[in-house]
Amino acid sequence: MTFMISVVGCATHSASSNRNPGIEADAVVHSRDMWYAFRFGGARYSRFPNFESWKEIASPGGAFRPVAALEGIQGHFYLLDAAQGRLCLYDTGAQLISTFPLPSILLPWAPGRMVAFRGADGAFTFLDYASGEAWQFADRQGSEGTADWILRNRIRLPMGIRDCIQEPDSGSIACVLPDGPARFDASLNKSSDHNNNHSGGRTVWDESAREWTLEVADKDGFGFRFLSVQRRLQPIRFQ
Repeated sequence: MTFMISVVGCATHSASSNRNPGIEADAVVHSRDMWYAFRFGGARYSRFPNFESWKEIASPGGAFRPVAALEGIQGHFYLLDAAQGRLCLYDTGAQLISTFPLPSILLPWAPGRMVAFRGADGAFTFLDYASGEAWQFADRQGSEGTADWILRNRIRLPMGIRDCIQEPDSGSIACVLPDGPARFDASLNKSSDHNNNHSGGRTVWDESAREWTLEVADKDGFGFRFLSVQRRLQPIRFQ
């Protein structure tokens, strides 16, 4: 596979997907010092900077339909399996570590209507776009891979909320409301500030596309832009 490299200035926050259609990707997740991209159809993943190489993710067995990817710890990641209503924890080589069921209140999981995020403190946030309701859970032992959940918070968010993406290494999310873009902090309070993190990535509002994008650059300015709604990943060079 070959791809185009765009060169953009540091003050430029939008790019035409027509000029640089990029690479198909359903999700991008940062975990520790790694950036993962996922294609849920076929259950495959790739790692920055080698987005030319896509590898198969080990199946947890039975019906398997990954629909979301969440950051873990130590470079691990989770896939949310809508087919069996479970979270699947994988190591850095995409080998399965464990599976555990989603909170029963969220079942059956409705892809497209419901989304999931994992905060920097290990809590999980689940959001229902249709109702504008969000749940924040922690597991009972506070460690990865357990099946017991504690409901921390249940929150009503503005109706019409949609197209949320997570700020890297943070519990905060960036979403679209009927009146425009909005950010929410880790407690899901509306916030005007974006999170400062050490991942090299940030969420940026693309006014022309009317969607949030994720921009990532290494110390030499090489990186990528992920268009979350269009599900396209564009390798770029920042100046």
